[in-house]
Amino acid sequence: MSQGRIPMRLDVRVLNRLHIVAAFGDDAAEAVQSAMVDAVSRYMLGGAVIREMIGVQPTVPGLTPVHRIDEDLIAIDLQACPPPVDISLLIEGLSRALILEPVKWGDDRIHVVPLVRASWVLTENVSNEGDDIVLNSVESEPPFGGDPVLNGNDWADRYRRDMAAAARLLNDLAADELRFAYQPIRMAGRLESLLYSECLLRVPQFGEVVRQTGLEIVAMERLGLVRALDNHMLWRAIDRLRADPELRLGVNISAQSACIDGWWAGLEYRLKAERQLAQRLTIEITETSSIPSIPAATAFTDRMKALGCKIALDDFGAGRDAIRNLYALRPDIVKVDAFFLRQARHSAKGQAALKSLVGFARAIGGAVVVEGVETQADSDASLAAGAAWQQGYFIDPPRLEAPEVECEAPTESPAVFGRRVVPPCPPYVESSIPAALSGAADALPMQSHFEFRWLRWAIPAAAIAWALMSSGVWFAWRGSS
Repeated sequence: MSQGRIPMRLDVRVLNRLHIVAAFGDDAAEAVQSAMVDAVSRYMLGGAVIREMIGVQPTVPGLTPVHRIDEDLIAIDLQACPPPVDISLLIEGLSRALILEPVKWGDDRIHVVPLVRASWVLTENVSNEGDDIVLNSVESEPPFGGDPVLNGNDWADRYRRDMAAAARLLNDLAADELRFAYQPIRMAGRLESLLYSECLLRVPQFGEVVRQTGLEIVAMERLGLVRALDNHMLWRAIDRLRADPELRLGVNISAQSACIDGWWAGLEYRLKAERQLAQRLTIEITETSSIPSIPAATAFTDRMKALGCKIALDDFGAGRDAIRNLYALRPDIVKVDAFFLRQARHSAKGQAALKSLVGFARAIGGAVVVEGVETQADSDASLAAGAAWQQGYFIDPPRLEAPEVECEAPTESPAVFGRRVVPPCPPYVESSIPAALSGAADALPMQSHFEFRWLRWAIPAAAIAWALMSSGVWFAWRGSS
């Protein structure tokens, strides 16, 4: 390779390296970075099919395609311009693989917030010794990598608790333990009406018991890890829509995910090829986290609308920038936060506020849904405020998807785009990440996943033993002795 050649390069940056240093120490951050180099190498060079697809030719003497060139930066020299696979699919697959694979550090499991970007860069001082390669990086303002690092033990303690919660949920995701509970949105008094069913995330434990995931999702937002979950949720919903042509589904994504980047490449391909799926999909943008960039979010919603999806603004009124977001995003559906309905139960001022909010949402947005409808009085108050579309336990409770409709996570894109680059299964999948959190306000009130999995086997075993005893086997044995 001669000086001045311009190859295609992928940069992999660990956005939360400073967070890891502050919460776990320098040695942990170094171990994480080394693990990322290994993970990238496995992903890029793990099989002949992947090597052929991405155009990597690791046969040049002394040349290593994966280089660590900074404390938080890994560079991948693809050795082809351009590689035969769609580079956006490669970025999506690599991003997902890196975020799902935890790094073991003592009793902790640490996940990275990866930023994978493609760039055309000038390669200088090239030799066959590999380590002498200098790759000029192309810098731009990085996306969100977690809440700002603060001094003090309180911040570090919360970061570690958040990471434990995120590791728990990401482990469930990697093990395909996550399930949907569908909650329909209907017109008051009209059971046959259906706007769509919102997909609420649940983790089955044993029997009828499920674990809700709200606090874990908030922890993932604080850490900057929620992109992997949102990507998974949308793929799963599209899979469901494809299996059942009668379904109309809504999926929540964090405001952090509302931007056009490599995470959505495969989804865009699927929706472009199967427009009928997009027409039955509503993307709900939540306000639990602020929108990092209004222009980026607007570009995202415009792109999804162009594909045929509907856009909903969830929990309207709960965020500090709710009015600005409504004006900027122009959603098809506005979902009024349940807080305002609760206030309307107790005072005339609350009723007037609900009516004003519904009217404003209708004037700027499209259809208006009031959330949290739990009684007939709630439904009547929502109607009086001008909202016929309603959601809540009084309208319809969430129902966990039936086992017969469960299916594997999608692993391919439409045939016209060829084989999709799919992240390999992580070599380490934690079977139990205990919620050993302190008694702080944001600790998760739940038992460890290991205990529940153990009970799945223990309860049936105990039942079989009792049946044998009841049938006389026990007494026959006692008599023979």
